[in-house]
Amino acid sequence: MPSKLRASLLKGPLDLADFLLSCPACSPARQSLRSTVNSSPLRRKFPRFHRRLTSTVSASVASHENQFVPARYKELYEALGRVGKVAAEHVDLARLQLALRGLESERPVVRIAVLGVDDTATAVRLVRLILADPLSSKADWEKHLEEYHLRDSQGLLIRYGEPSETPVTDSSLPTISIPSITLRNASIEILISSISTRTSHLLPDAISNAVETPTISIGSSDGAHHTTVRYPVHKTIVCGNGIDDLLAYTKIAKNINGNADKPIVHATFNLNAKPAPKTGSQSFSFVDLEQAELALARFRESAQHATGYERGWTRSGIQPLIEWMVEQYQDSALRPEVRGLAQSVLDSTERNLARDENATLQKREAESVSENVRAALETEVSSWAESAHTELRQSLNDAFSHHKWRNLVWWKLFWRVDDVGMLSASILDKQWLPQAERKAIWLGGKFQQAGLLNQNESFPTQTTDGATSNLKEGEASKALSTGKWPATISQTRDHLLNTKVPSLHALAQTLVLSSVSTTTLTSALSVLTYVATSATTLEEAGTIAAVGIIYSLRRQQKRWDAARRYWESEVREEGRKALKDSEDAIRTLLRDGGRATEPVIDTEARKGIDRAKVALESVK
Repeated sequence: MPSKLRASLLKGPLDLADFLLSCPACSPARQSLRSTVNSSPLRRKFPRFHRRLTSTVSASVASHENQFVPARYKELYEALGRVGKVAAEHVDLARLQLALRGLESERPVVRIAVLGVDDTATAVRLVRLILADPLSSKADWEKHLEEYHLRDSQGLLIRYGEPSETPVTDSSLPTISIPSITLRNASIEILISSISTRTSHLLPDAISNAVETPTISIGSSDGAHHTTVRYPVHKTIVCGNGIDDLLAYTKIAKNINGNADKPIVHATFNLNAKPAPKTGSQSFSFVDLEQAELALARFRESAQHATGYERGWTRSGIQPLIEWMVEQYQDSALRPEVRGLAQSVLDSTERNLARDENATLQKREAESVSENVRAALETEVSSWAESAHTELRQSLNDAFSHHKWRNLVWWKLFWRVDDVGMLSASILDKQWLPQAERKAIWLGGKFQQAGLLNQNESFPTQTTDGATSNLKEGEASKALSTGKWPATISQTRDHLLNTKVPSLHALAQTLVLSSVSTTTLTSALSVLTYVATSATTLEEAGTIAAVGIIYSLRRQQKRWDAARRYWESEVREEGRKALKDSEDAIRTLLRDGGRATEPVIDTEARKGIDRAKVALESVK
């Protein structure tokens, strides 16, 4: 290598105080120590020692770094720091510290990991293409980078700066500085490492952590020992070569990114397809590294190949990947990568907290109604539901085929219009699920006797105060009582009595009034025509009246028959809905009631997370 390349890292042991509190680049190691302490048996055996050590490190770090935070980030910085204290057992301290570092500057450095599938060969090629300057000849750092994947190392960190080379035998993470315009303008640094697809058998969180926080093995000064350090990043690119790597990645892909609107992990694979296939996805793409390398080499040979370079570079699919890496933002705004990392840390902390709370609830579930009692009640609920549906069908069939209801034909409305409301209300009161409602109350007593109803839960009672009269049409079947026991049947009946019966009665009155009015008007017109014109015969004048009478009666017949059929079908449908909702509510109570669970909620941790989310949203 040329003499201008020099080692950029110090050799020899690091002082503990410097390791914990000095260079921001050491924060991953610092947080790795804190994470190790959090997860070690010391926390279980010596809780006082664990709390004292964690609080000491947190206080030291906070006092050392808080003075560099810009004023507009102070609230968010303090809120995130608070999360690290109140939810220390649930938060990823390494990623949290990286998020805090991003708030300590108006122009923070974003760290992007490029992880090769099972090796670093493809990752090195991709990084060289991303950082290479097409306007200059091939630099020495490119040659060094091309040879890097042949070396036995777990990672390589690339930063902006004067050209330098880090020997593999260094005691710290190998780091090189290169004068890349991309690194300088975008203020990023790139970590090259690999991810093993043999971790597909691990838990989803472990796979996600392996991508979002790569683990780097750092050798000691004598090379005899290795220290594992978790190295958090803002974004990750997983790259592979060929179909084999693509298939291997699919084993772990489902556990990456989750439901994030803006994924922080992007997978790209070199298939040597010309042009590279387009996926239209923010988290997956294909590239053609050979085409990109050829285009870059030819352009460096001569500027006459500019058109070919642009065409080849575009077809290779590298440029969209660069645009995903470096998001555009205003100088006065919080960098999107920092915001995304902070949001990801808060979301994962909230998930971990919820998972631990659920586990605690399951362990504390002691006394419960036996499954034998639940099975017996399940049989009774099924029997009640079956008999209720049978009752609904048979009772309404009898009611609508009864001579009193059949007598409400259209031509009898003129003298029986007031019977419409009385008969329809009588059907709902006496023949619309009366037995099912009484049996449901009896079933509620059985539930209370079995211990499925707590003392503070409402016992089933009939609702007669018309409380549901204001329900919208179609929502009666969804009404429930104030307690857990459903009172849907009585509430739906009240809804029908207060809305459907008056509407049917009003329609009957309207039809009668319309028929009488039409008949009267046409008869008057017939008389007026006969009197006013001497040429009109009595038969001709009577034709006008006859047409009006026939029209009005025919309209009354059609509309009334249609209204009666619709009302009958609606009453049946509301009954089915009421039974279905009641059965669902009873079965839910049968499944969930009577289980002794004592919710243990870490309110301080949740308040801290919520406060941090509000602070994050307020930062523009």
